[in-house]
Amino acid sequence: MNKIKKKDIVVICLMIAVCCVPIVLFGISEVQYSNLTDGMIEHYAVITDIAYDVGRKGYIQDVFITYEVNGETYNRKLGTDTTISFAAGTYGNLQIGDKIPILYNPLDPNEIASERTSDVGRGIFIFSVCSLLFFTWILIIVIKGMRKQRIADQNNQEKIPD
Repeated sequence: MNKIKKKDIVVICLMIAVCCVPIVLFGISEVQYSNLTDGMIEHYAVITDIAYDVGRKGYIQDVFITYEVNGETYNRKLGTDTTISFAAGTYGNLQIGDKIPILYNPLDPNEIASERTSDVGRGIFIFSVCSLLFFTWILIIVIKGMRKQRIADQNNQEKIPD
């Protein structure tokens, strides 16, 4: 059996740390979104325009909406980090005139939020958790192997006459 070196454990620990980064970022993102939408009221807006642009930085789309709160009309552009914005893309099924769910702040109706594209984030989260479990399992196997190797080395040294 090849000797297990400390650098092998360091490499595995680094892999575990790399797997933890997306998990931590996903958790922070979930908390921030929860804090942002806390106290917001669900409402519907109408898509008024969808602008497409394929430029130097790749595909860009702007989704413009209008909604009414307490008799006042608000016009906004959705961010590209929303499910609504991505669904309105070239291959999406949203069109001008469609009603979409939004959340608005009753204290400031200009402040809105919409459902995020959390499927990708959740996929990365699940992959990271599985990778973390896998590398942790590998680390346990390596540590157990090192212990067995140390015991075997001690037993061999005891058997060697002086």
